[in-house]
Amino acid sequence: LAGIDIEHLEPLPSVEGYSAFGGYAGPGIKPVGLRCVAEIAQALPGVPIAGCGGIENWRDAVEYLCAGAWVTQIYTVVMEKGFDVIKELTAGLATYLLNKGFQRVSQLTGAILPKLIDHGALSLEYKVKASYHPDLCTRCGQCFIACEDTGFQAIRLDEQGYPRIVEENCDGCGLCVELCLVKGCMYLSNLV
Repeated sequence: LAGIDIEHLEPLPSVEGYSAFGGYAGPGIKPVGLRCVAEIAQALPGVPIAGCGGIENWRDAVEYLCAGAWVTQIYTVVMEKGFDVIKELTAGLATYLLNKGFQRVSQLTGAILPKLIDHGALSLEYKVKASYHPDLCTRCGQCFIACEDTGFQAIRLDEQGYPRIVEENCDGCGLCVELCLVKGCMYLSNLV
């Protein structure tokens, strides 16, 4: 359900006051799509699967392939950027395959499936902590706000506004990494 017009008490998009359930697309659906592809690939080995949902670039397509997709589909990104985005996707994928030494796209299909295990089998000894690249940091304070207001208080700002990680408070949740405005600035590092 896309939304509700609370002034007129109508579902959106409204067609003479009525609407219907629709689809969901874009980057927000990607984690769900990846899970669905992986679960289907695990349950039905050898069955061709088309991966779709939130593919905006070649990296997203590679993720779907690694999760078990045989092919990928795009839609929303074409609406946003036009058909030229397909050239970017195929060029990026071709470069990735070359750099990784793969001869065929099919070599990626299901590559991560053996590494998907039951949650209870994950090591409790593996610990990660937040860290950052000072040369990339814009000192926006977003990491501090997120960590301070979620209850961990694992990030402090120094006198110049750079983040300082309070390691004993950091549980490695990754919220700071997800909310950082500069891609690649915040990251999680393994302490083991």
